[in-house]
Amino acid sequence: PQNYDKKFRGPITMKKAVRLSVNVAAVKMLNQVGIDTVMNYAAKMGITSLTPEDRNLALALGGITKGVTLLEITSAYTAFATNGIICEPLAIIRVEDANGHILEEHGVNQRSVLRAETAYLVTDMLRAVIEAPDGTGSAARIGRPAAGKTGTTDNYRTAWFVGFTPNLAAGIYLGNDDMTSVGVAGGNAAVLWGEFMSKALGNSPAQDFAVPSGIITGIRVATNTGKLATPFAKEVEVDAFIRGTEPRGADKGQFSPSNSPEEQTPQKPRFKLPPIRLPSFSWPF
Repeated sequence: PQNYDKKFRGPITMKKAVRLSVNVAAVKMLNQVGIDTVMNYAAKMGITSLTPEDRNLALALGGITKGVTLLEITSAYTAFATNGIICEPLAIIRVEDANGHILEEHGVNQRSVLRAETAYLVTDMLRAVIEAPDGTGSAARIGRPAAGKTGTTDNYRTAWFVGFTPNLAAGIYLGNDDMTSVGVAGGNAAVLWGEFMSKALGNSPAQDFAVPSGIITGIRVATNTGKLATPFAKEVEVDAFIRGTEPRGADKGQFSPSNSPEEQTPQKPRFKLPPIRLPSFSWPF
């Protein structure tokens, strides 16, 4: 795989990788977690279109046989907003007569598909896509907590944005029936998502995402080492962790996690110290 901009970014946190849509990191994560694990979770979250032929690393980048529908992917995203609970999407909740009597009613079918802590960590990463100035979905900002992800297929044939607030999820798809290029990327879909959500939410009170008790937030991390940030850190992000998994060691400039290509890994610490200036003196004393 390669990144869309053909650039290698070195060691990187998954939060930064999601924020910038770094393809290589997504493929490596799929390889580490396991294809079967990911396909099983996708099925639990309502993705029904995966086939045995999709059991390969291209799955990380959406390289699948049949694709997914906008309804399926948007419904799956709701599990992140609700701490792991997903509800079967409905078009009609109930039917009433002219007097308000309920003639038919559809019960809510919900199930738990993720640990609450896991769902929150994904939400935290997806918030950076919108909230960070360089996030691929920064055009989707709506002035309240929101999370989401852009998507762009090869040759700009389709563009996507799926996102959510604590109480509303929506998806945007831009594409042509004949699969000719629409000429725009996921960032353009993010603009439309932001406009829709602003109108749909209107003046309703802004809500923040509930933090599960097993989560610790506000941890400052160096993005190229994943360790606790020091004043020397080149770039810092604020992360959330499941309690007990937060980094303990401070960033000391080591670049090389085990899966980094050796030829792409700087072997020296990045710290630059100012030159030492000795006092002038004359010889002999």
